[in-house]
Amino acid sequence: MAFQQTANRKLGINDCQCSLMLHSDLAVIMNRRLTILILLCVGLGVFAFLGGSGVSRLLTFQLLIRQEAPSEEALFDIISSTAEPDAYLQSLWDTGKIPHRHLTIKLIHQRLFSHPEDLSIYGRLIQEAVADADFANRELAMGILDVKDPEKLRDVVPRSLRDSDQGTRLRALQYVKVTEDARWIPEFMRLLDDPDEMIVAHAASKLRQWTGEDFGIRMMHAITRLPQTNQPASLNNEQEIAFSMGIAGWKQWWHSGKHDYPVSNQWESDTEPYVTPALPVEDFEVGMLDGSTKRLSDFRGKAVLLNFWTTWCSACMTEMPDLNQLHDLYPDNLKVIGISLDGGEDHGHEHASVVDIEEAREAGLEAVESEYGLHDHSHQEHAHDDEKIKKKIERVVRKKDLKYLIGMDSGFEIGNRFNGQELPTNVLIDPQGKLRRRFVGARPLHSWKAMLKDIGVPEPPYSN
Repeated sequence: MAFQQTANRKLGINDCQCSLMLHSDLAVIMNRRLTILILLCVGLGVFAFLGGSGVSRLLTFQLLIRQEAPSEEALFDIISSTAEPDAYLQSLWDTGKIPHRHLTIKLIHQRLFSHPEDLSIYGRLIQEAVADADFANRELAMGILDVKDPEKLRDVVPRSLRDSDQGTRLRALQYVKVTEDARWIPEFMRLLDDPDEMIVAHAASKLRQWTGEDFGIRMMHAITRLPQTNQPASLNNEQEIAFSMGIAGWKQWWHSGKHDYPVSNQWESDTEPYVTPALPVEDFEVGMLDGSTKRLSDFRGKAVLLNFWTTWCSACMTEMPDLNQLHDLYPDNLKVIGISLDGGEDHGHEHASVVDIEEAREAGLEAVESEYGLHDHSHQEHAHDDEKIKKKIERVVRKKDLKYLIGMDSGFEIGNRFNGQELPTNVLIDPQGKLRRRFVGARPLHSWKAMLKDIGVPEPPYSN
């Protein structure tokens, strides 16, 4: 810097003149860039007008799929206007990104209503979606098969019934509705040993419909969490007795009558569940509640569970005890990160926190208003808004005694990557940094353990 000033003085150039020259040079460079950009846009417009619409469409498509959350409407317009939509849909799916893959299946679903003959074209993509890491894609793909290709769905359901995710098993059960096909009975007898009470109750209900036998298991016996409560519960005495006696009754019946129900190849006992794909995840950083910054890559070698939530989401509060328990069970092999979306898009600070509402019921609204200033809705200073949001999050952390890491994503940058609009959204990333599961809503502890085991996380030395 001193050398430059000396040189300027020798040339008779003062600091003010030097600054003007620098700004002039920058202006020239910026003008050149702007000119090039304008010429490029004009060139593309002329090219499209003269018959290059296919290239223009392809360029627009490539720009769209480079976005974290591309416009569904824009992609639909592009794909609808081409004679070969399957190539575009395949490219969209092959990005491996959560929003893009979900849009692929949604666009296929929409297209099949107007072009049902295209089912064979998209068969492979639908089949991949049935086994996808994103539960939303599995659900949508099974729904397509249920309407468009029931025969293929019967091939899918047995494998889905053996998935380690309880939500996938429950969803697959819904597709075995009024069928009288006796080949399902051996598979449903196996489900009586499922670790999830809801699965067992559903299986017993279907068996009762198919066989006319009844050993006393009812859906009410599987309810372990009362509405409007945030704490997990166990089966009570009456429920446990009903389940144990009912299962014993079904097994005794099966021991003497199973020869009447032959099993075809697709229902063989060695049917393997689908293996979820390992999708790439670009590294990102998130600001933490304590003021630090963490990157996803900081936890390489450990599984990472991203839990997207907000302070006003009651369903988010419901699963917090389970997330605490996961944090305790896997201290060395799993990192749980709760990412608050408060302040992002429709998740603004004007929503009352669940904890504030709970405390208002306990201590009275005036006391809570006095302590936290809940009705100060000033939007004039963003810094003030951010501070209010942070305080709301801190109150939830204290009230719920959260032990895991808490991050903040008010800009929705990370939430967009993982379709975090629905709450709570859970994303499971394996120790190699690949995405293996994404779903909305809570899962019971036994399901978490099974999914973690699937991705190579050692079972905890103890369990409570």
